[in-house]
Amino acid sequence: MNTTKKLMTLLLAALACMSANAQDHGRENGFGIRLTGEMTSKIDVNDHLLRSEVFDDTAYLFFPTTGFKSVQLSAFYKAFVYQTRAFVEAQLGGYYMGQKKSDLMFFPGPGYTIEYHVVNIDMDEWGASASLVVGYNFPIKKSSSVDVFTGPEVRGAISCKNQADQDLLKWHFYRWQTRWKLGVGYNFKHVGAQVSGSYDLTEKAKQMKSREFTFSLSLGYKF
Repeated sequence: MNTTKKLMTLLLAALACMSANAQDHGRENGFGIRLTGEMTSKIDVNDHLLRSEVFDDTAYLFFPTTGFKSVQLSAFYKAFVYQTRAFVEAQLGGYYMGQKKSDLMFFPGPGYTIEYHVVNIDMDEWGASASLVVGYNFPIKKSSSVDVFTGPEVRGAISCKNQADQDLLKWHFYRWQTRWKLGVGYNFKHVGAQVSGSYDLTEKAKQMKSREFTFSLSLGYKF
């Protein structure tokens, strides 16, 4: 993670230097790069029931205690609809997502002793993502503007392993995941910052019927 922090610091410094003489205002077509940090929390459905086909038709109750943290580096292209402030933005990037081991409480039913077991395990996942959003730009004075946007994002895991080097894509997590995001961004010359939230349209884990909500904070530069 020290290497990741160094890369993030260098990227932020480069963006600051490149924006010194920028005059984009966030309202022109163009390519850019974006660094995103994410925090994901789990939202479980069906009264916290684990899937019966995985656990031999035994329904356990559980209470998750952790989520995922990730960082993503992406390239994007922003295109405005002819003579309007509406725009379409396509983004393609790579990401790292991690999860630390935690205990989950579960029991077979009333009258049974509550036990604690490790279900969430250490995880290091590397993958690629692609998104396509539509939005609208609101100019503010001469050198800045605000974007409002929404659209889908697809993520595909390339590698997902725990500390024991076990392949988690074979038994614990799905390779593909789709989510829908809604966000707002602020542009100052060539530099743009975004805050967004996204909700899973597909599940992440094979054992549990759950959805996840992700909060994202991004910093980008449009050439």
